[in-house]
Amino acid sequence: MKARMNRRLFQILIFPCLCLMASITSSYAQEAKPKPASIEMAIDFGDGLIWTFSDIQHTSKMTIMDAMNIARARTKRPLRFSHKGAGESAFLISIDDSANEGGGRSSRNWFYRVNHELGDQSFGLKQLKPGDKVLWHFGKYVPE
Repeated sequence: MKARMNRRLFQILIFPCLCLMASITSSYAQEAKPKPASIEMAIDFGDGLIWTFSDIQHTSKMTIMDAMNIARARTKRPLRFSHKGAGESAFLISIDDSANEGGGRSSRNWFYRVNHELGDQSFGLKQLKPGDKVLWHFGKYVPE
């Protein structure tokens, strides 16, 4: 009789606690899994409109152009852009319907920053690291 009471007490009190602990441990184990490396890219049109692509999976030797091509291949709201050249001679012409305006003080053009640092090479050459944040801005060039 006493053994039956002890078993019943175990079933009523201790078993649910063990199940809860197993569930908590399982959720911590899932959180500990590393997330796939990604980069974030924002497109600032200079008029208050900013598009953000926050989940672009990073790949080995990924360039800004590679990241843009991944965003272009999306089925929902793909990034539209045009460029000429490749690698070190890649030059961005337009994003969506906003095209470079050329030289002159009042001209607006596209330029990029990676982690707030102004780009110093072609976007077809600039390699990204996991966690990098790319910002394309359309406007007058103003050095910081």
